[in-house]
Amino acid sequence: MGCGPVGALLVLAELVGPAGAVVGLDANVEALRQARQILDRRGLSTVRLIRADINATDLEAVAPDATFDVAFCRLVLTYQVEPAATLRRIAALLRPGGRIVAQDILEDPRYPSFDPSVPAVERILALQYEHKRRRGVFPDVARHYRTLPGEASLGLVSQRGLFTVPPDPRGPLSSMRALLSSTRRGLVEYGLATDDEIEALLQEVDRASAAEPHFGTSSLLVEMIAEVA
Repeated sequence: MGCGPVGALLVLAELVGPAGAVVGLDANVEALRQARQILDRRGLSTVRLIRADINATDLEAVAPDATFDVAFCRLVLTYQVEPAATLRRIAALLRPGGRIVAQDILEDPRYPSFDPSVPAVERILALQYEHKRRRGVFPDVARHYRTLPGEASLGLVSQRGLFTVPPDPRGPLSSMRALLSSTRRGLVEYGLATDDEIEALLQEVDRASAAEPHFGTSSLLVEMIAEVA
């Protein structure tokens, strides 16, 4: 779900092998175009891509027999107006006993963490979380993973926290810069930040990256596994 330019498609295709089936679903045409190019270069022409919004698409067209074993959605539920309703839609694509693996970032502006510290990152994340709230979606969805499956008539199998310490801390800094740049217009339109502030934050991130911090982490990620009855 929400496969983007490639997401977990390569890993899933490797897991199921040539006898299995993998379908990537995303509403973004450009993301699917890029995914198709990457998959074709890897010789994975059997991976099917569908342009659709899980909340609105005809589920029969995606899975006529509702026999998928697993649905994987990373950073998907946090963008839903009704996460439990979206989970129910995803569950309708799975066989009895099928599982949904969901991953979302824990709402905590202290992570990613860097040494030396980069105060701009905490401000960028605080802006992102408030931006989501203004749009009516849920930056804190990972905090509700324990109860969310029950709201969707699913069973909670497990939940755990994940984070990485990349070999080059500039990677997470680059992600923060890209995140701020991609949401710049919305932040200004909602009155959450000015263009001048955003420019100053970008410059601070650039300076920190040029200085090559000696330590950095990823964001904190929470993973939930839920099961269809």
